[in-house]
Amino acid sequence: MPLPDLMGNDSPSQFGVWFRGDLRSYVESVLFSEQTYDRGVLPMTLLEQVWEKHLANESDASAFLGAAMSIELFSRLFMDDLSATIQKFSE
Repeated sequence: MPLPDLMGNDSPSQFGVWFRGDLRSYVESVLFSEQTYDRGVLPMTLLEQVWEKHLANESDASAFLGAAMSIELFSRLFMDDLSATIQKFSE
């Protein structure tokens, strides 16, 4: 496997491929959980459509999906249980 050109614009990560393979079940468990739907922060209809197109290899939505993952994980850490998070980081 060729190494990426780290001094150029090549990225050593392959999230587009990983989201379809190794990380697929993790992404689905985070983005399409009942907790995510209930929170209502992400545009779930759009997210579902983008996810299906990404899985079908019709588009590389890895940047959008990565941003959605970041928002959801941030929400879980800082919105869902803010008091526990404050206590954790203030020790």
